[in-house]
Amino acid sequence: PFHDPYDEQAFHPSKTFYEVPVMNPQADRLTIRLLIHSGRPDPEWAPGEDVVDKLDSLVQEVTAGQQVDGPPPPVLGYRGFLVQNLGKRASLPDSFTVFRGIFSAHRGAKTQHFQDTAKIEQFLLEEARGRDLGETLEALGL
Repeated sequence: PFHDPYDEQAFHPSKTFYEVPVMNPQADRLTIRLLIHSGRPDPEWAPGEDVVDKLDSLVQEVTAGQQVDGPPPPVLGYRGFLVQNLGKRASLPDSFTVFRGIFSAHRGAKTQHFQDTAKIEQFLLEEARGRDLGETLEALGL
């Protein structure tokens, strides 16, 4: 049926079609930072939705395990990855790091450490290689 575009009743805010939630393009936004530099910016990128979904799955697998002691102290050169949950995806921590097989989940002021049984670090290394960081990783012996 024809609806008059000037008919205020047809476009009243209480109508159902206004209640459909609008998707927020930032809702699942993550950033991945390869921690390799001291005193210079580290390489950082925003992964695609497929990588975000895969990371979510891997994180769920890892955090289902037992907690362990924290990672070894950082050194110069490669220090792992920092992933920031900028879109506040509820199933992921606020941020997490992974270094030398230890996954560290940060939620507010609380940090929990887990063995990286899902090989998140390896997954992120492959992701970095796909971002043209292969030569950099090779130079670091990774």
